[in-house]
Amino acid sequence: MITTLKLKPARKPRSSHLSQYEALKLFPNPARDYVIIDFDLGSLKPEKGNGILRVSNIEGKEIETLSLNKTSDQVVFSVKDYKPGTYLFMLYYNGRMVDSKRLIIK
Repeated sequence: MITTLKLKPARKPRSSHLSQYEALKLFPNPARDYVIIDFDLGSLKPEKGNGILRVSNIEGKEIETLSLNKTSDQVVFSVKDYKPGTYLFMLYYNGRMVDSKRLIIK
């Protein structure tokens, strides 16, 4: 006796990053003289608090810390004095990391 199996087409795995809220965007990436930091803490608005953006090099050494006075904005940030390499931009809200992005500086 031969059994015929009915196979369902394979589904693509759901990508977790598509459903994740993106609170921080950096462009252009790679950057040379400046980067535009686009942040949006709007989904956290019910919580009162403050936002902080920390910049560190790839080894984890903190380079700069910026206080964010708004819940969303676009900021032109100079990277002229940064050495070429990879940097990590981490967005915190009420002491908790909300999002992070890597930026390459040429």
